[in-house]
Amino acid sequence: MEPTPESGFLTAIDDDSAMASLQGPTFAVEFRRLADRWSESLIPSGSGLVLARSHPGATDGDDPARVIHPVYQEVQVHGPASGANACLLLTGLSFAHHFSAAVTIVDDRDQAGTVLIDYDVADRCRSPVEVLAATYVVSLNSGALESAEAGRIVWRVAGPSQGRLELAAVAPCTLAMAEAGRTATRVQILAPIQAGTFTHRLRYGWRWTSAEGLTR
Repeated sequence: MEPTPESGFLTAIDDDSAMASLQGPTFAVEFRRLADRWSESLIPSGSGLVLARSHPGATDGDDPARVIHPVYQEVQVHGPASGANACLLLTGLSFAHHFSAAVTIVDDRDQAGTVLIDYDVADRCRSPVEVLAATYVVSLNSGALESAEAGRIVWRVAGPSQGRLELAAVAPCTLAMAEAGRTATRVQILAPIQAGTFTHRLRYGWRWTSAEGLTR
């Protein structure tokens, strides 16, 4: 299903519940079922170019206290299916962790060609948690970097799908970055961990500005 000019258009979850997506006029996040969990891909609309892909694993090795990326096993429409703030709700279980995430697409009406994918993630766990992160592999290397800070990373994308890709953490969450071979970058959004609490939060967002938006 192709995106429409209406901002935040949500594609229907397909009949076998193996794919769902949030699509804006210039950018989309796709969720596909791989075995027992859902993976994420961030794609400029209509390009087929995957700019970022989520890490498939849940924990660091066999240590359930160190979460590398939340596990999502169920996806459903959350709120309106289209419009300026279309949203999906993802939920899942891993060890003693109960994950939930509201993923919302927002079309920036003040800047043409700009789309934000907002993540609000909760991990409810009564066992000790040492690390809670969301981890992605970005298909861009250090040569594409425009800036890199503790709370914001920006890449310039060249070629047919040119534009600007930004990852921003909502404080007190922070970002970490490392090379993943010659052509990719591994990024993590890290949650603050408070001893004695049973719910930990990750807040972050991906922002895409198309070539049209960059020239205005």
